[in-house]
Amino acid sequence: MSYAHYWHIRNDKNIDDEKWNLIIKDVKKLFEYFKIQNEKNDGFQLAGWNGHDEPIINDNEISFNGKDNDSCESIIIYNKYNYNHPITENYYSDFCKTARKPYDIVVQMVLLIFKHHIQNDIIINSDGNDTDWINAIELTKEIFNYKDVSKEYISNL
Repeated sequence: MSYAHYWHIRNDKNIDDEKWNLIIKDVKKLFEYFKIQNEKNDGFQLAGWNGHDEPIINDNEISFNGKDNDSCESIIIYNKYNYNHPITENYYSDFCKTARKPYDIVVQMVLLIFKHHIQNDIIINSDGNDTDWINAIELTKEIFNYKDVSKEYISNL
């Protein structure tokens, strides 16, 4: 059974540089947090889109996957979308199947970071339910001190 998270970013707006830089800063902090935690606990690692290499965080994109056997599909979110991406009701739509692999929580938290910074310009949906998101929501609040993060960030919960 597939398990995925979906996001829809308004197609009439690119993410402005100031917000993108804040997102990059927070995602780097998130990756560092998991790197430290996972080294302590011999946990999962993040990798590039192909399940190997290094995750990408730059001025154009954020992309990563779980590493090796902990990989499924990569999440790739671009700063500026182009018309090669599916468009639904004025939004660029994309998704990431994680199959509930360990990196799933990082995918969830990255989507919460985006929602915090670009608010109504992104819609998040998920095959998960409230209990599938609670750890990501609570950890995002703890690490980033975001007061506004809640299950209401995900449209279908």
